[in-house]
Amino acid sequence: MLRVSSLLITSVSLQGLGGGYYLVYRSRRLPQHVRLSVMAAAKQKRKVVRHAALVKCHLQVIGTGGGEVPPSLLLYTDSRRYLFNCGEGLQRLCLEHKIKLSKLQSFFITRLSWTNLGGLAGLAMALKGIGTESIHLYGSKALERFRKASQSFLARELLKLEMPESSVCSASPPQVYSDENLTITTVELNPGNEEENLSESDSDSSNGDVWSELRESPTKKPKLASPRLPGTVAAFICKLVDVRGKFNSQRATELGLKMGLLCKKLLEGESVTLPDGRIIRPSDVVGPKQRGPTFVVLECPHVGFIPSVTTHPQLQYDAFTSTDQSLVLVVHMAPEEVLRDEDYCRWMASFGENTKHLVLNGTQCPREVAMRASSKIQCHLHRMNPSVHHLPVIPEGETADKELELFRFLPRELVVFGKTLMNYHLKPASSAGVDLSGTLRPMEEDVAERMSEMRPPGSESHPDRDSGDPERASAVS
Repeated sequence: MLRVSSLLITSVSLQGLGGGYYLVYRSRRLPQHVRLSVMAAAKQKRKVVRHAALVKCHLQVIGTGGGEVPPSLLLYTDSRRYLFNCGEGLQRLCLEHKIKLSKLQSFFITRLSWTNLGGLAGLAMALKGIGTESIHLYGSKALERFRKASQSFLARELLKLEMPESSVCSASPPQVYSDENLTITTVELNPGNEEENLSESDSDSSNGDVWSELRESPTKKPKLASPRLPGTVAAFICKLVDVRGKFNSQRATELGLKMGLLCKKLLEGESVTLPDGRIIRPSDVVGPKQRGPTFVVLECPHVGFIPSVTTHPQLQYDAFTSTDQSLVLVVHMAPEEVLRDEDYCRWMASFGENTKHLVLNGTQCPREVAMRASSKIQCHLHRMNPSVHHLPVIPEGETADKELELFRFLPRELVVFGKTLMNYHLKPASSAGVDLSGTLRPMEEDVAERMSEMRPPGSESHPDRDSGDPERASAVS
């Protein structure tokens, strides 16, 4: 039995016709869901090899922490997708707002917590259904515990939860990811105070005696170990590939070059020698390359991590300028107490006026209802009984207009507070910046439109009542 993308060949026979033999295939069409799965799997297997420059690239805010989805980002490129944190509700939001995740294979997790990993298991199994063979996790060493805990139901033949050897951050951050689009490195961050950086063995041994205490005295309340702050946090430095310069065909013609292998070598940075002995260098016919922008995804969950962030050598302004990197954006997944710290604000201001800062937290970012489909049901219930079912209105909370300590050090135009489905364009340079065209509209407008589309109770049309016959209408009433 042979399988192709859309047909299932059940039998093959030889039949004679006009002195020759021909193959006769008897086939039936595969079900649609099987064909789609096979086609998606074949598409995933094809390796993308791009020699052209990365044309378009942008970040999309999936969750801000101010709604149903924790802070998370999705990076779009021409050939791949990259997800930073995968909290609970992310898959539902992407399904409702038609965010395609078919090219997603790499997950970058800032720290081991339910806030950042709650939706990974469900999303991984959904990716398996569309043909993804394996997904890769990048982050701190603690992710190995998650991989071992989930391998019983995630590590199947068609889906492998892998952690490459270079995906774990260490004292000297390695290059954890590199492809045709970008290079991502990790930076390890730890709590600064010794009393906050408790060992896992102390906490586990203290909580391990809970069950023995309950057996001895069921009425006595056991003593639990003091809660620990998050352990290692991974920050990601993302450098997009450089765009090579444009080839000057007119200048190449003047030098006696013909389009072909020699021009290809010049584009790849190699010098060529002409038959008359002249040496043509790439700088003679190729323009200067354009540096790819760099952005940082950083989580500082507590003030105890501030010394590690502000003093880390790879997170300083000089570290980017010395390597000829253009830092355009720093994403801060940090609570309000961190943004009010003076040392942290000074560190943000040290990057200068060419770097913008995107803040994602549940306090400064607008409170939004991202799952708008549920509001339709609430509107129907309100129409039936307004006294019991209220309209889905969001109470106004603390927003980005609230004064913060960082505005003493940074201009307001350099600080962007995230909104759900907001885009930040990185390439091309002509359209770089914030794009709010795809964000959610105010909840009040959405509710007003849904209510206007609904008929009031008792106004449903009836064929006898609307027929114009008084006798039939009175019989119905």
